[in-house]
Amino acid sequence: CFVPLLDTTIRLLLHDRSLAMSDKAKPRSEMVVPEIWERAILKGVVSSAMGFGVAGAASLILFRGGRMGNLARMGLTGFGGGWGAGAIWTRASLEFEDLHKKNSK
Repeated sequence: CFVPLLDTTIRLLLHDRSLAMSDKAKPRSEMVVPEIWERAILKGVVSSAMGFGVAGAASLILFRGGRMGNLARMGLTGFGGGWGAGAIWTRASLEFEDLHKKNSK
């Protein structure tokens, strides 16, 4: 009973996507900026989480026990999260600069 509804939904999504792809000749900047922000936020959350996870695991292996071990683990974990967030910040900044260059021509 849900198959016709699902089939119709898929057709509509594909139709909307094909219209969007045919309209890609020159996207308007007010449509591109929110897309860049959305991509940056989503990738930023994922990259920061991956940085925290990888650096956290590495800190548990490299620094064990004691007060200095705890501080080192926190420092390395924070560094990993910052590394992921910084990478996405740089990528988003470059995308905004490219958009500005395209629009100023």
